[in-house]
Parts: sequence; structure tokens; C-alpha cells
Amino acid sequence: MEKRTSKTITHTTYYIRSSILSDRRFFYCYSNYFDYTDTVIFISYCVIMNKKLLAVIILCIISIINAAYLTNMAYSEMSGPSFCDISSTLSCTSVFSHTASQIFGLPFPLIALIVYPILLLIAVLGYYKKTTNHWTWLRWLSLGGMMFNWYIIFQETFVIKAFCPLCLLCTGIIIAIHILSYNNNITPQEIVEA
Repeated sequence: MEKRTSKTITHTTYYIRSSILSDRRFFYCYSNYFDYTDTVIFISYCVIMNKKLLAVIILCIISIINAAYLTNMAYSEMSGPSFCDISSTLSCTSVFSHTASQIFGLPFPLIALIVYPILLLIAVLGYYKKTTNHWTWLRWLSLGGMMFNWYIIFQETFVIKAFCPLCLLCTGIIIAIHILSYNNNITPQEIVEA
């Protein structure tokens, strides 16, 4: 039996049942091959990319909840200490009571509350194949988020002299999103040829 070439079946659409969400969930990917081994590699590629996007979506949801809580804490006059007030140096209340925790008069969790929904929207659009350059957008926006978080950590270290544990959680999440955004522009054909 003669093997079909990529010229005869270019960009054949495979509908692959996803094991990520439910039996009704389908996603599509493009392949240039009908060879069994190549198709298995291609399916693995699609599942890995969708799992990475799903991880980004989950991290963004956690960050939105965290940023909403911190924004509420920054704007409200709390009568008692918060659960994230562990000590004098690990205290969200100490950080937000300092004027250095504001940028242009806004508490920095409010900026995170604006950025994370944008990241979530990009990840969701990528997950449902509504955009093709979602990894590039995620990479650049998370890089900007990391730079912003390093500025906040600088302020906490040298000006405020106290750290917000939940802000450090946001820093860890934005670093994780940035790491997940790499090695995603490889095409399945490059994987097969490697």
C-alpha cells in the first residue's frame, strides 16, 4: 500500500475527542499526515498544548480571586488582622497601610485585577482555537506582569520592609504562566521531523 504524501492531504482536519473536559468536548487540529505514528505524535502534541492552556486558565482564575481579595483589603478599613498577617514582616495589612503600595494612587492589586482577566481571556480564546498567536500574547503580558511584580517586591524589600504573602503568591503564578508560555510555537510537523 502506498503511503500518502503531505501534498495530497495538506491541512486535513482531525476532530479528536478530548480527554481534558468531558465526552462532549471536541477540539480540532491540523495535520499533514495520515501515518499512524505521526498521528499519535500529533494527537499528543494537541493534548499537551490544551493541558498547558488549561493550567494557565486555572492559574488566572486563582489570581483573579486573590487580586479581588487583596483589592478589597486595600480599599476597606479592616477592623482586625487578616489571615495573611503572619508576622510583622509577613503581613498584608502592613504592606497596604504603607503609601508605597500604591501606584498613581491605585493599590497594586487593582492593577493585577485588570491584567489577570485579560490573560484569562487570551488563554480561553487559545483553548477554543479562536486565536493563533495566544502564546505570544501570554508570553509578553506575563513578562510585563513579572517586571511589575519585581517592582512591588523591590518596594516591599527596601521601602515598606514587609512582605504580603498573597502578593508573593501572585508573583509565583505570573512566573508559572510565563514559563508555560514557552515552547508552544513548535508545529506538529517539526515534532515528527525531529
